[in-house]
Amino acid sequence: MTVTDDRAVDELIDANPHPRGGIADPSEDPRAQAMFAAIMAQPAADRPPRHLERDRTHAGVRVLAPVLSLVVVVAVTAVLLHVGSGRHSTAGGGTAGEVVLSLHPTPAVPRATAAAVGEEIQILRARMRSLGTGPGVRFTRAGDEIVVRSRAIAASPLARTLLTKDPQVTFTDWEQNVIAPDGRTAASLLLGGNRQAEILSQGHAGDVGTSNSGARTLYAAVRLASLQPTRADAVTLTRRGPQSFAFAPAGSGRCRTSNAPCWAAGPSMTPATAASAARRAGVAKPIVLTVPQGTTIVRASDPAAAPRPDYPDAGARYYVMRDDAALTGLELRRMSASTDAAGQPDVAGRLTAAGVRAFRRLTAEVAHRGQNLRLGADSFFQHVAIVIDGVLASVPQIDYEQYPDGVIVSSGIQIDGLSRARATQLADLLRLRTLPLQTTITRG
Repeated sequence: MTVTDDRAVDELIDANPHPRGGIADPSEDPRAQAMFAAIMAQPAADRPPRHLERDRTHAGVRVLAPVLSLVVVVAVTAVLLHVGSGRHSTAGGGTAGEVVLSLHPTPAVPRATAAAVGEEIQILRARMRSLGTGPGVRFTRAGDEIVVRSRAIAASPLARTLLTKDPQVTFTDWEQNVIAPDGRTAASLLLGGNRQAEILSQGHAGDVGTSNSGARTLYAAVRLASLQPTRADAVTLTRRGPQSFAFAPAGSGRCRTSNAPCWAAGPSMTPATAASAARRAGVAKPIVLTVPQGTTIVRASDPAAAPRPDYPDAGARYYVMRDDAALTGLELRRMSASTDAAGQPDVAGRLTAAGVRAFRRLTAEVAHRGQNLRLGADSFFQHVAIVIDGVLASVPQIDYEQYPDGVIVSSGIQIDGLSRARATQLADLLRLRTLPLQTTITRG
């Protein structure tokens, strides 16, 4: 990366409207350039999570004990701000030193309310301050747009990325939402002793959510997902509208040595867009499949894989899930790498008031189902899935003996069972607070 000035970020964002003071010298953090490349490589999110109320309570008690290590998550702790000198002109005929963001509704926030836009500006201002841009940056609402006035931001590719980038973090009921090969959820099949549902629920040797515990190839997962019904708009959705994938037929072109169709393009909003992209990539007769609203594809957890969906990788495996988020990144605050009472690494932080209630509801449902499925002395623990940017990060179990009515917290949350490096990586990502409205740069 080319840098024209010595300044770097102390920390990308501290998960609240008041970022840390001080700017570190680049030599103090040799990971800076790697972190810039990592955030730029993250896939674009379909839409940000829900806009929920904020909580002002203090941290509480430990609540989660994952049975799996988290996959490697993109770290975004230290990055360099490219600040040029002189005058800059903007693309699209905009004013020099000005970036215009268009605000887009989501299923949970169907219009740009004053409260949603106010929080949007608050988070964006914190992100920009964390880059060391100084107090001169101005954010102004103009209808369904936000105007950002700053020559440094207009000239910085990283700053422009952080004006639109949003980590997609969701907590959801694993068994209630993961879909078995027959199209039904694992939870609906467990009482009948369905073997495939049991593998999805309990995994092989406890490895729930990994590639060898019921995950499928991308084509098989998308094909299964395409058969699911369209679900109506709801605040628990993380994506509005369908997604279309295009595949090259087995035995042809890029799939010459494969006995199954290979990814060629997508996901796209329409089948025509996916097909056109595949043809441009050299696939004459692409196979196009569309995943309806209400269903999502998540990559299986794999510590050795890239921290994002890797569609061209024929070895990657995926799960099909109902799109039903019980909590999102908007309910997380002040996430940081820490250690538990035994000195083991974890990620600690706070939940908003709405997050506390949602987390208890989620874990109560999971615990009660585990109690109902208990077979004599054999435990049949059920799970919460943590999905980050389309990747199944972890599937922690809820011990119904310890938490028979769900996990009750004041506001604190800890995610443990992690290596020190992975705890740091997860905390770094979660510090990049999510936005209530989707943003795109329309000018500047």
